[in-house]
Amino acid sequence: MSIQLSQAHLTTPHNPAGSKTMEGSGPPFRAIRPSKGAILVKYSTAKQTSIFCLAVGFVTAASKLFLHIISEVIALLIYSSHIAGQGGLLTCQPARLARILTLLSLLLISCGVGSIRCSSSTTTIHDNSTDMISLLDFKRAITNDSSQALRSWHVGVPLCGWKGVVCSDPKHLGRVIELNLMNLSLSGTISPSLGNLTFLRRLDLFSNGCTSKIPPLNRLQRLEYLDLGYNSLQGIIPNTLTNCSNLWYLVLSSNLLIGEVPSGIGCLSNLVSLELGGNNLTGEIPPSLKNSSQLEYIWLADNKLTGTIPDELGKLPNLSYLYLEENRLSGRIPKTLYKYNQSCLKILDLSSNMLGKTLSSNFGDTLLNL
Repeated sequence: MSIQLSQAHLTTPHNPAGSKTMEGSGPPFRAIRPSKGAILVKYSTAKQTSIFCLAVGFVTAASKLFLHIISEVIALLIYSSHIAGQGGLLTCQPARLARILTLLSLLLISCGVGSIRCSSSTTTIHDNSTDMISLLDFKRAITNDSSQALRSWHVGVPLCGWKGVVCSDPKHLGRVIELNLMNLSLSGTISPSLGNLTFLRRLDLFSNGCTSKIPPLNRLQRLEYLDLGYNSLQGIIPNTLTNCSNLWYLVLSSNLLIGEVPSGIGCLSNLVSLELGGNNLTGEIPPSLKNSSQLEYIWLADNKLTGTIPDELGKLPNLSYLYLEENRLSGRIPKTLYKYNQSCLKILDLSSNMLGKTLSSNFGDTLLNL
């Protein structure tokens, strides 16, 4: 390969993570925990015990199956208890009482209080409704879908059948783990609702016409791959991206981003590829990048970066591609670039900067892979 220090411009291709108590009619009972650990439920009178039974079964419109199960629960409660006269104590062992309360809760949740549509059929609960709502919000924020790429995105089509959507195994509730919408000419804004896709591992919106700021994605702790390159995104690179600790691929290149490169990016210990070129970024290259020791590819070219090239950059043990051309970098070229990367560095482009002209006499000899 070759090293470029001239003023020539190098075009870099895109590089191929409890229960409720009813008011009024409910029984006046309370749980007491004595020293031996038994749970005592106190009833005032036998009459109020009957009122309790009526209160539990107050849903007159419920199905026969529902009432039958309720009666079985009450029978179990009476069978496992001992009422010692008026004002006496009804004693239940904690495990038995827990089973009773659990069954009651499940009945109320699955059938609904006051509902006659209690079905005996077995159904699978899919907990991806939040994902569907989030993606529909994303679709509403898209103002132009000329290719009709999102035509299948509606409630009449199963979520995992939507274009660009990849779901996890149905055994894991079919959550959205990938959203691949690259190169579809979508225009509009990127809805913050994408930040609710908490099982997302890959988000690829490369080469579209999105014009918003980068939305908050800090809740996407499983995210490994983020490509928002070649859009028209504005604003700064949010520091919250550094909460996506599993990121290994981060591409925000060729947008309209401003501000500095967040120093927190160095906290992304799994990062392999960092592409922020083709923006309007200012400030210095953060030395904290040395902490991203897995970095192999860095593209910060075509920005307005100033200051010197950090010595720490040359100490990245796996760095193979470093593009810093078309900036306003000054000072000397760090010796670490050719001391510590003799076996790895394949492409080094520092052209079109304001760097010093003096190089070590053995500069080219030490970079064996250039």
